[in-house]
Amino acid sequence: DEKIRKIADELAVSFSAGLHPTVEPANWKGQAGFRLFVSHLSLAKDKATRLRDCLKDHGILAFVAHEDILPALEWQSEMERALGTMDAMVAILTPGFAKSHWTQQEVGFAVGRGTKVISLKMGEDPVGFIAKQQALSRQRKSAEEVAKDIVRLLESDHRTSEKVAEAKRRALQDAEIPF
Repeated sequence: DEKIRKIADELAVSFSAGLHPTVEPANWKGQAGFRLFVSHLSLAKDKATRLRDCLKDHGILAFVAHEDILPALEWQSEMERALGTMDAMVAILTPGFAKSHWTQQEVGFAVGRGTKVISLKMGEDPVGFIAKQQALSRQRKSAEEVAKDIVRLLESDHRTSEKVAEAKRRALQDAEIPF
């Protein structure tokens, strides 16, 4: 599967775990970068959006459903496309996250695909399959500091290290353009 994924990446074709072609969501079309799905409650969309914006400087394209689904598109299909083409997931664990059917399905989708999931503890502990790994605690860190922590975690995981390194290289090259 990994060799097929690498070939698909070189050809700019995305595949889900079942190797069925998938289509990326509209906000990711034509953009190169590491694709991160941000699972969150609607009450935490401001936090998710702020984190998304901080990750962009690192070449990470974060998908925040409440902000990134373009008008007139079917929201559930766009979410499924983002889940099917994500490189990793961050679960923002605010109070009530574990009780949300939507967030639990998103996390389950990622776990079922074998996708890297980072639990960001913001008032709630991880539950279920993601509870076996230590969560990243926000503590009193700024969104920029949390973004750097997430990048470090992605760089240290065999499933994501190469792709996040390439995304960072592209972001640095783009930053060198004088306009």
